[in-house]
Amino acid sequence: MSAQQRIRIRRIVLKDGRAYSIRPSFLMPSLTALAEDVEAPLVLRKFGVPVWARARVFSRDRMVDYCLECALGRASIVGTTVKVDLPEHRAADEHHQTRAGQKISIATTVGGGCCLGAEPAAAAGTDDWAAAYGVFRQEARDVATD
Repeated sequence: MSAQQRIRIRRIVLKDGRAYSIRPSFLMPSLTALAEDVEAPLVLRKFGVPVWARARVFSRDRMVDYCLECALGRASIVGTTVKVDLPEHRAADEHHQTRAGQKISIATTVGGGCCLGAEPAAAAGTDDWAAAYGVFRQEARDVATD
């Protein structure tokens, strides 16, 4: 049982002894809230609405919203989407997005039908892109050292 949400979490154990938790898709990854309860505040975050304003509008504690937002970036995207082998064919591309009114650049890596990594770059220069893609490189090495 999830202690926070009082929802049953299933576990499957493979023949080789590896075990996986099966969590319902309507729960946040950290099991702290229902996805529908945090959807609206997180959508507003995309448009630069600060934590204190979202907390006031949705009658929540500021730290709850802040912790939920931080929890979204805790897990390694590579480690959670690819359990055994990295896809043989991968693609990398740069995207530009606005955050809090500022233009930011995001280095993305995809393969095998999923997003393997997304990391903001400090600027749109060659060294900045190399540093941003270096995050994916390190996470990929955590999965497969070669």
